[in-house]
Amino acid sequence: MRKAGGLLALFAGMYGVVAAMITLIVLGGLGTLPSVDPSGVLLGWVGLALSILISILGVASICTSSQWPVLLLLLCALTGAVISETLVALCMAGAFVSGLLATGGRVSIPLPSYGKPTIRIRMPVDYNGKKLRPRSV
Repeated sequence: MRKAGGLLALFAGMYGVVAAMITLIVLGGLGTLPSVDPSGVLLGWVGLALSILISILGVASICTSSQWPVLLLLLCALTGAVISETLVALCMAGAFVSGLLATGGRVSIPLPSYGKPTIRIRMPVDYNGKKLRPRSV
């Protein structure tokens, strides 16, 4: 689940970058200077920054065993859904769902091996020092 959540976050971040570029072109009016809306430009740049950050955190959640990238991913997705424009907010909703998927996942880390085991198996001995037969269970 962790890898699936990280991949979905990566794709949601990439779609968020496209949506932020559309926001910058349409609402920000990058093509025409007289009709520039300052709030549209701010929404576009915030959406772009959060989308790039979500893509990075999606990859980080796949590669690490820590839960911090996943928690930061959820926080960025919530922030982006509240602050940014509608197209980017839809991508942030997808990133939030992918963050929820990634929280349930486990990362398998191999345990360190320290050489041969040092467990001694003691044979049962009676009071005279004679070895007893092992019992079968």
